[in-house]
Amino acid sequence: MRENVDLSSQLNEQDFPALPKAGLSRPVKVIGALTPSYQAKTTEVLEIPFEERRFVNNEEDNISAGRRYNVQSKICMEIARDTNVEMNLNSSKNHILTVAISGEPSRVAEAKRRVVAELQQQETVRISVPVECRGYLIGRKGERLQELESSTMTRISIPPHNALDPNVVIVTGPRRGILEAEGLIYEIVRKQSQQAFERLSIPKIYHPFICGPNNQIVNDLKSRTDTKINIPPPNVSVDEITVSGKREGVTQAVKEIQAIYNERLETTKTITVKVARSQHRIIFGQRGSGIADILAQTGVSVELPVDDGNEEIVLRGKPEDLGRALTMVYERAQSTMTEEIEAPNRFHRLLIGRGGSKLTELLEGYKRVQVSFGDNTDRISVEGPCEEVEVIVERLKSRLAELQATVAMATVKVDPKYYRHIIGKQGATIGRLRDYKVRVRLPDSDRGDAFSDEIVIEGDPVGVEKAKLEIQQLVERLENEKCKDAIIDPHIQNLLRSSMNGTSYIRTIYETFPQVRIIWPENDANDSMFEENPTKSIVQLRGDRQQVDAASEKLNKLIKLVKEENYRQEIHIFKEIRSSFLGREYPRVRKILEDTQTRLQNPNVGSNPEIFTVIGREENVRRAIEQLEELQKKLATVKEVTVSIPSALTTKFAGDQAPSLRSICEQCEGVHIRFANNNNKNTKGQSNKLSHMEIIVLGPEKEVQQACALLDLLNARVSQLCAEEIVHANPRFHGILIGRHASNITQFRRRHNVELVFPDRFESDPKSACEIRIVGTKSAVSEAKHELEGVVKSLEDEVEKSIPVDPSILKGINQYRRNFPNPDLETVRVIMPRYNNHVQSNPENSTEHSTEPLYIKLIGSKACVETAAQVLQQIIKDMQEQVVQEFPFTDPNHISVLERNRSHLPELERLYRVQIRFSRSFDNSDFDNLSTFDERPVNQSEFHPVSGILVITGVQERINQVFEEGIKPLLPIEETFPVPQEFHRNLIVTSSDTTTREQSRRSLRGNNSSNSNKRNNNVPDQVTNITAETLSKAMEIRQKHSVNIRLPPQHASGSDYIFLRGTPANIEAAKVDLAEWLQQCELMKADKIARSYEAVVEFPYRFLSSILSMRADICSKHDVGIRVDTGGSSSTTTTTSNNNKSSVVLKPSTPSLSSMPEDSSNDNNSTEISDDITFCGISKPIVEDSSNNDNNNNENEELSSTGLPKEKQAKIILRGYQEHVSAAKIELENTINKLLAEVTENLFIPVETHARLIGARGNAIQKVMRDYNVRIEFPSKRNINSANEDGNTVLVTGAPENVDQACDYLISKANEFIAQSGLSNTRQRLFEEEI
Repeated sequence: MRENVDLSSQLNEQDFPALPKAGLSRPVKVIGALTPSYQAKTTEVLEIPFEERRFVNNEEDNISAGRRYNVQSKICMEIARDTNVEMNLNSSKNHILTVAISGEPSRVAEAKRRVVAELQQQETVRISVPVECRGYLIGRKGERLQELESSTMTRISIPPHNALDPNVVIVTGPRRGILEAEGLIYEIVRKQSQQAFERLSIPKIYHPFICGPNNQIVNDLKSRTDTKINIPPPNVSVDEITVSGKREGVTQAVKEIQAIYNERLETTKTITVKVARSQHRIIFGQRGSGIADILAQTGVSVELPVDDGNEEIVLRGKPEDLGRALTMVYERAQSTMTEEIEAPNRFHRLLIGRGGSKLTELLEGYKRVQVSFGDNTDRISVEGPCEEVEVIVERLKSRLAELQATVAMATVKVDPKYYRHIIGKQGATIGRLRDYKVRVRLPDSDRGDAFSDEIVIEGDPVGVEKAKLEIQQLVERLENEKCKDAIIDPHIQNLLRSSMNGTSYIRTIYETFPQVRIIWPENDANDSMFEENPTKSIVQLRGDRQQVDAASEKLNKLIKLVKEENYRQEIHIFKEIRSSFLGREYPRVRKILEDTQTRLQNPNVGSNPEIFTVIGREENVRRAIEQLEELQKKLATVKEVTVSIPSALTTKFAGDQAPSLRSICEQCEGVHIRFANNNNKNTKGQSNKLSHMEIIVLGPEKEVQQACALLDLLNARVSQLCAEEIVHANPRFHGILIGRHASNITQFRRRHNVELVFPDRFESDPKSACEIRIVGTKSAVSEAKHELEGVVKSLEDEVEKSIPVDPSILKGINQYRRNFPNPDLETVRVIMPRYNNHVQSNPENSTEHSTEPLYIKLIGSKACVETAAQVLQQIIKDMQEQVVQEFPFTDPNHISVLERNRSHLPELERLYRVQIRFSRSFDNSDFDNLSTFDERPVNQSEFHPVSGILVITGVQERINQVFEEGIKPLLPIEETFPVPQEFHRNLIVTSSDTTTREQSRRSLRGNNSSNSNKRNNNVPDQVTNITAETLSKAMEIRQKHSVNIRLPPQHASGSDYIFLRGTPANIEAAKVDLAEWLQQCELMKADKIARSYEAVVEFPYRFLSSILSMRADICSKHDVGIRVDTGGSSSTTTTTSNNNKSSVVLKPSTPSLSSMPEDSSNDNNSTEISDDITFCGISKPIVEDSSNNDNNNNENEELSSTGLPKEKQAKIILRGYQEHVSAAKIELENTINKLLAEVTENLFIPVETHARLIGARGNAIQKVMRDYNVRIEFPSKRNINSANEDGNTVLVTGAPENVDQACDYLISKANEFIAQSGLSNTRQRLFEEEI
């Protein structure tokens, strides 16, 4: 293998030479792990010599009928497909197989390992490794063993702990790899044999003497002995001390530690003293320096109590040293004192100062004194030397007296709803208060006073009084304030605020009511005194209650006055006279406007330049328009015609014409059309006839005639096709019929293809204000009228109900309705008060709204309103009883489970009407304040950090219900299930392991040795398929029920149970499956006991090869396992068995009965029988007269009764069912009896003729053995040069008469071959002597 690797590296260096190495010109900043855009490829060449090839003559198989690929090509194709590499196979003239593999490095390494395992002959070697070294050989998680196997291309098998010979490690692979693996294993064993590990059980009270002061003794011992010494810390109650390192160092360290312990055991005495608990910390010192100093000076250890209530200190040491140590303890206890001073908490900050400056000044010159300020307490603790503590205490008291004289404090009770007003916008108000040199402290939720109503003011006494007075005045003003809304159209707002003749309408309110503020919608971004309004039409009056009401009445009068004085109507000024009208004739126009008290507004930019607007009171505007039109008629030739038209031609009012009239004006240039009387434009006609209205057509004579002709055409067409109906509806229903953004009326028009004409909202005639006109085709108008009347009737039948609600839960009710829709509330109209949005945008408004009652209105049919009212009352009740409960999780898996089931939570929220939230981050310091779902009491000593928190909001009863019924079943729990410890391994081992071994063993039994290549290729495939398709019981339970199985420690006593982790329902289902599986295990256990019956058959050692040749047939025929015991250091097979446990018997393949040299063998399975004899596909001769064997076995031989050496015996052990073993035993005994009747003849035949006697693939010698019914054994090529075996000796075994005939035939054939080859005279002479 090493030569192959070198050759591959040489080829790579020739084809792809390495680039020269160059240093970086500048440092490169590593951004992160970047994935390369391509995968580097490598190529390795593997060569397998002829003598190591597993498939030697497969090239001839290509000529077989129907065969496309030979065996090794098929194997390589499968490996290339599985590992995704490119592979080329080539065989040279000297039959060296060359395999070139290209691809990614990791895949190439895997393919190379599989090619060596499949195409190269595999050998097996047993290496003796002590049991204590196996852990180091395997490594952590098997990494070292995997590295050994991959680097040496071998497979290393580690026997289990309960094996018969656990010290034997089996290495299988190519010869070169086995040698490398053997060297590496011996190197690991050699290194580990030099290491040692000792455990010493020494009482914990003697550990301080072994450690020494500041661990000086143990550190010195570690450095001198080069070992690792682990002594448990003082807070751990463990007596065991461990020492590890080199063997000599460990021995020396253990010896010295034991000596220290023995000395202290004899001389140590113990005394106890009582010292105040507060002084224990002083005795201990910083990081234990106090007790370390006492131990260093006196050799006495000081043990402080762990319990809070215990004041006894234990001193241990020699009697002569205890007195001095006790004196030092008292000196340290009395060297420091602690004194507490009463100091209000509000002065703590002033005593400390900015950045601790004030405290540093107090402690100047006394660095050993420590001052502690308690959180939320009125005490200060001073600790240090006695004389220094007294000085610092005096300084603190004088400083406190000074602060009490110069720093005043006052409290003001304020309703929390006014806090935002005290703070002001962006802190403006509270910033102004700080100008008085005071500090205003509002209640803080972090200090637990979130619901307090006291504001604390600290600082200069005069400033405190001023700030307190200002806050009280502000609160009093806020309590007496009132807020009132007025809905004013934006254009009316502009008129109110606009300046007319140097003054504005709204100025009178500002001057008359100075304590009233008016908040305009558009001022929120410019004036800091104003706040944002929800809509542009709402104007707020805020101030004193009485003045707000009076100002509201005054404002309503102003609005009415503004509307009356700003009536608007358009007038057309023809372009022919526009210049003179606004030029030389303008004085006459101005005179008209002054007489009528009106104003003329020019056209807007981009609008029709002929349209002017006259503004003023309505009667004045009409009079001004009449005078302006008379003036226009005098200045130009203008004709005026009055025409009556159907009202269907008009769809808009307020001075604007319908689209049809507008199109006529566009076609007839210079024509102006207006209504004769705007008050009468909605006058209805007969019930079934179209109502008519009069219009005035103004303009040049020719264009007026053309316009009148077009109007006549429209009249005729509308009278034939259109109809008009009137539906009466209360004006308060008009908004509902129109809908938000005219959505309802738009859908109605699109559905019926009609036009709906609503009266003007400022219509003064009550009768006209109730009329809704429907214009369109006759059929469409009829359908639309019927539907509209039905809608109006349903609106008239509706009832209204108001439900009082607390403003604080209004926002929660809206959110509740969004999260949990109720169909009963969808059947009515729910009108929510505007408090929620209004107050959020205007914090100052919360004062008034919080005192006035709020109502939710329900509008609809009586039955639906009653049902909706009950639902709404239940919602209000739920909001009032709503609580927030938190559930902490100490198991990180619980929060992960909730994240995976996040999609299931909305269904739980809808079903139980609660809100569920969870998060991972959580502060463990608040654990005591939270409830927990675990019913067991919380043990603070067993506290686990909180990994997440679940928050559920809702009614307490439903919170408990959803947690018990919805959340808990999702969370995994852990339970124990009784399983005997002997079945634990079966849980994690695939159930197919035993079946796989059994099938592979039967396959090996059933195949003939001549078909060994086919057997070796097919059996592993079957095993692989079976293993891939079968899972272990633990994996099956996990996949089927989502339950994890955890085993207790392997060597724990009484661990006849397992741990099941999963949801409760899944665990119950898994228990049912495990109970059935346990019954199967019990049946399998009984079957294994029945299959463990053993019987022993003894036979002469010289019949071993014959017995082994029958092994496969006997195993297959009687279904038993066979193990051979030759009495040496190792046996034929490895069997792990005992009387009470199941066993696995490994059965090697059947050796051939023919005698063939090693170079002509195709069998790769070698079976090691002993240290001297190895069968490699042929039977090896047993040379009993070897000198080495005689010397080695003389001491172990037994003498027979006649005084002659007794023949060496071997044992064969049969294992299986009792009836099968008995039948196999009878067959073996019969075979042995037959073998005892046979004889063995030694022939001297020159080794040069052996190959010709054997023939190609052993055919010649096979024919001789069949003809004469004998067994012929040739010497092994491996042992020819050995001093223990003569290479010219051939053994012939069989019946006496058959042996003689076979010997004569072999001698004659050998004589013939010698004559043909012309061997030397010496050889011929020796051969003739043999004859």
